[in-house]
Amino acid sequence: MAVSINMPKLGLQMHSGLITEWYVKEGDKVEIGMPVFAIETDKLVTDVEATATGIVLKIVAQAGEEIEITKPCCYVGEEGEALRLEETQSPAPVKISEKQPVSITPLAKKMAKEYNVDYTNIKGSGAGGRIQKEDILAFLDERKSEPEIECIEKRKPEVAEYRPVSAMRKTIGKRLAESKREIPHVYFQNEVDATQLLHAKKIFSDRALLKNGNKLTINHFILKCTAFVLAEFRDINARLSDDRIAYFPHVNLGMAVSVQNGLLVPVIRNAEEKSLLEISKEAFELAKKARDGKLMPEEYEDGTFTVSNLGAAGIDGFQAIINPPEAGILAIGAIKEKPAVIDGQIVIRPMMTLTGSFDHRLIDGETAAKFMARISEVLEEVAWLAL
Repeated sequence: MAVSINMPKLGLQMHSGLITEWYVKEGDKVEIGMPVFAIETDKLVTDVEATATGIVLKIVAQAGEEIEITKPCCYVGEEGEALRLEETQSPAPVKISEKQPVSITPLAKKMAKEYNVDYTNIKGSGAGGRIQKEDILAFLDERKSEPEIECIEKRKPEVAEYRPVSAMRKTIGKRLAESKREIPHVYFQNEVDATQLLHAKKIFSDRALLKNGNKLTINHFILKCTAFVLAEFRDINARLSDDRIAYFPHVNLGMAVSVQNGLLVPVIRNAEEKSLLEISKEAFELAKKARDGKLMPEEYEDGTFTVSNLGAAGIDGFQAIINPPEAGILAIGAIKEKPAVIDGQIVIRPMMTLTGSFDHRLIDGETAAKFMARISEVLEEVAWLAL
């Protein structure tokens, strides 16, 4: 008997997923665990695997369509069942009025609304004449290329490439706009002498490679240091919840990871209890999962503080936007050689800029300043690595 492969639910906040690509076509044979199609949610891009072995009898959702969770995307079964499925499972066309039924994908319909396009007269290129996003884009290109007459001369309009905003970009935009609008940010900046930090990295690198199989980075030291200091500053490892402040007994440390078309923040749980090498291994694995679109909800939810490091990009320093509902974020700049005064003498030292952004509703300036001073002190010393 044919079974359906449905849109999975990958988190508490997930209500639908956008199908971005099909790896199979009708008539192909699939086995349990084999990737069948790719989806995009507001958090990640991942593959959906076959839950049954058999022949792909019917694909009922096309690339570019946004499908509700638990709804069928395709059917798998034995050969000979396809005809029955076609008779019973064909999707009904979308109706825009009682007099004029038009078949259009949800994504194409949304794009038509955004760009004020009357899609009722557009000829669809999909199955059964269904209008797809490519048809809307083609219509927009034609509309853009219509000649414009000016008083002096005719000019050719500039042609732009239109791409729909991804679910991840929409979520990032919504959350960051909410953060800047609702959270009064206060910023504190320090410069850190990274001489001993670089020396410690050199000492521990071979040990990390031997034990974990991954390279040790400056960011791993910063994550360890931040977790260590946050355990001392319970007022900062907190979040505002309605009229109450929630203080957390453990540090669930988020680390910003740049991925294709967006940003993800995987979380190292109970980070204050973990050694440098343990944090290094977990950070390396979580970053790889984030870039491969393999993060699970429990690996990016419930963070209490975030570190964002753009040192590898050569940025001197920057002010990061707080990841709500957390109360703070630490922004890390590049290590660069600069003049510094040591014992009354001007010398060249590797310096690194730290910028903390804090929610001023629950974190006072003095507390934030002490936190930044402690972070700087710990990074400039290496004794804490033994803890």
